[in-house]
Amino acid sequence: MSTMRHTRRTVLDRTRREFRALDGFVARLSPRDWARPVPRPPTRDPWTVKDALAHIVYWKEHTARVIRGERRPPEMRGLDVNQINRLVYERWRGRRPNDVLAWHRTVHAEVLETLARTPEEWFRSRDRGPRWPADLDGHSAAHRARDIEAALAAGPGTSGDGTAPAAAAGASARRAKPRSARAPGATPRARRVKRRASSRS
Repeated sequence: MSTMRHTRRTVLDRTRREFRALDGFVARLSPRDWARPVPRPPTRDPWTVKDALAHIVYWKEHTARVIRGERRPPEMRGLDVNQINRLVYERWRGRRPNDVLAWHRTVHAEVLETLARTPEEWFRSRDRGPRWPADLDGHSAAHRARDIEAALAAGPGTSGDGTAPAAAAGASARRAKPRSARAPGATPRARRVKRRASSRS
């Protein structure tokens, strides 16, 4: 994997660009859209679009804390990534979409302030991957494409794993699907972004 030296400006630019893409998308969601299930394996928590946004926002907030040199909240200490993801899901699943949307915008403002106050030398101090810090950009873009956009493209009547309910429930679901029957929303772009997703999923 290639590495590079980053600058505050490039990190800020990528962070703002991804926020605009995400915020422009979720700002238009209807109440029904927020409740749509996202394509998830049956072994994972059954996220809705609202849950996917809460997941994105938590890890942005986490990255801002790391940059500031702060510790995790007490309830998160000692937990692995999957356990943290589950706690975030449980904490936000019962909240209103407007609460999550407000949190998303508040955290973005905090992230920008954190980046602006961080010395330039910190960004340039060593070589890092091109998508660093991933939670502010690539991780958000991946979940936006493979979860939120895919759920809305699938529309109502699609189960959380991206299959039609009848197919998921019947014995015919065991048969291999032709290429044309793949889950709606599984576009080439979404699949490319998915492969680049970090281990935060």
